[in-house]
Amino acid sequence: MLSLHASAADLRAGLLDVRFAVSADPELPMLGGVLFDVMADRLRLIATDRYRMAVASLAVGELTGEPAELLLPVTLVDRLIAGLTGQEGDLTISRQADVVSFAFAGKEISGSELPLDFPDYRPWAVAAEAERVPIDVPELRAALAAAPGITKVRDSDGASYQLTVLAISPDGVRVADDGSVGVNKEFLLQALEAGRGEQLTMELDGPIGPLTIRNPDRAEHLSVLMPVRLD
Repeated sequence: MLSLHASAADLRAGLLDVRFAVSADPELPMLGGVLFDVMADRLRLIATDRYRMAVASLAVGELTGEPAELLLPVTLVDRLIAGLTGQEGDLTISRQADVVSFAFAGKEISGSELPLDFPDYRPWAVAAEAERVPIDVPELRAALAAAPGITKVRDSDGASYQLTVLAISPDGVRVADDGSVGVNKEFLLQALEAGRGEQLTMELDGPIGPLTIRNPDRAEHLSVLMPVRLD
């Protein structure tokens, strides 16, 4: 038996911060949900579809039982997001066998865990010794809206997407035809939205390394994007 308490509003906000990164690929069922990493005093929420990853974190209290990882299907996550809309106060999260329940305001939403192994997210969530540059979010959003789209087709599944080319320097991140880093435009916009701030930072470990976007005021909330080769 596992049980803990958390803020209903914080949980909903955290789920919204990671929901966009859940995989819809039926061949990767272990990525078709959100991982709840329950720690002694924190709850991390993680989602990934291989091309990007999102992590959110919130405080918890009164943990009964041992820390655990709960992989919840996206259908349960979506029910929870809808059910928590407008809710204030605390909720109780509990697990009995493989059923996870969320009790709040006299209601309960519950469902079974996915009996699958989620990949180890921790190497990506820890701040690396990488170059950090500022992101002026309103400015970058405006540039993304004005830039012409470059349509690409993903080799792995044949899906088409819009490519954005970025120039990254110590002064910041900008859209530029002569830039050296390619990224999925939709994924970048979703990561900026999840950052919930007008001034974010990007950690860059070379032109082919992952891009990590963080809000300095919410360092445990992050989005990781895999760059796209420009050749």
